[in-house]
Amino acid sequence: MKQSAAEIKKWVRLISDDYMHFTPEQEDYACQLAGVCDFDIMPDDSGVVGYIIAQDFDCKIKMNVLLFYCRPESRGRSFIPMLRHCETVAKERGVEKIIIGCSTSGYKEEKFNRILERFGYSNCAYGKRI
Repeated sequence: MKQSAAEIKKWVRLISDDYMHFTPEQEDYACQLAGVCDFDIMPDDSGVVGYIIAQDFDCKIKMNVLLFYCRPESRGRSFIPMLRHCETVAKERGVEKIIIGCSTSGYKEEKFNRILERFGYSNCAYGKRI
């Protein structure tokens, strides 16, 4: 669902304070990017998911999760409901594949990846920092 600019800015600042430490320019860009996503806030305000659902070049509908953030105090109890939320939305919208880019939750990438693998996700992309 589209959220207000103020709501998006609140979450971007939380992420920045907790983990990413955005510069002002990065914060502005993150707010703009989040503004073009569907941006779902968990019912208990424990986390947020930002995603784009689109048909890819192979003509399959995919959910690209660009933002997956749990508040630090909620990580143990909110991660799985957030993941299930993505899956529910994907099924409702006819998505054939969910692609979760990376963790913005403060999780170490290895731990984040292991949790995803436990729930049936597999590594489907490679990245290189340049």
